Amino acid sequence: MLPRSKEAVIAAIKKAEADSLAEQDTYRKVIDAAYASPATEQQEELLKALDADRLNKLMDGECCPPSSQDWKIIKGYEWHQIPRRRQLEQVEDRDISFWLYMLGEVTDHTKRLKAMAKFYGYIGASNRDIGITFHCWQAISSLKMVLEASVEK
Repeated sequence: MLPRSKEAVIAAIKKAEADSLAEQDTYRKVIDAAYASPATEQQEELLKALDADRLNKLMDGECCPPSSQDWKIIKGYEWHQIPRRRQLEQVEDRDISFWLYMLGEVTDHTKRLKAMAKFYGYIGASNRDIGITFHCWQAISSLKMVLEASVEK
């Protein structure tokens, strides 16, 4: 490899890393803002509609993310009713519904912290694998869009 092309590759890698860190920071700010806002009455009612035992198992990772039925209870509409631009291209709907559920609907402070720790752990684990990282950032991008849309309402 020529010295100049090697420098160009190193520079491109450094720029990509810096861009990634800036992007992570933006997402963290969006998520932190979502956490800082109080739960709505509707969110509290929806949480009460869910089985408490199942909710705890979800928080502890002992059972699968919400099913389509749970998603409808939580959000009031089916997954396929979300505009196409907000859906993930490669990640299964249960992945994004799980993260939106954990980050957007859990109102108890301790459980929110636990969910956030899981979320950041997911990002950390994903960074070891380029394919998973790609999907992870897609999930975060969709999460960001949905959070921003919910703030606009």
